[in-house]
Amino acid sequence: MQYSQASIGRVFIIKVEHKEDLLEEIKKLAIRENIEFATLAFIGAMTRADIVAGPGKLELPAVPAWISFGDGREVLGFGTIVKNGEEVNAHIHASFGKGDKALTGCLEPIS
Repeated sequence: MQYSQASIGRVFIIKVEHKEDLLEEIKKLAIRENIEFATLAFIGAMTRADIVAGPGKLELPAVPAWISFGDGREVLGFGTIVKNGEEVNAHIHASFGKGDKALTGCLEPIS
């Protein structure tokens, strides 16, 4: 096992407004605040999203199993922000629920 100790630097608490794109707003914040690496956690609701919910089949190369929703769902997620040169990548995994149905996957930019 390998491990290291870290200390908390800057902490941002953000509110994404209705109809704003979560991934885009996170990327804008990362650029504006010069965030090179971060972890994030969030809770709330989303009107719609496109997610990858695992591979379609257990084979390589993996073909993503895409799922979209547009019916409004509760959401709880975790992820990372990584800056690579001028590009900012937000990689988020979350669970999206409505009633007794839940989806879990990797949040992708809305197409």
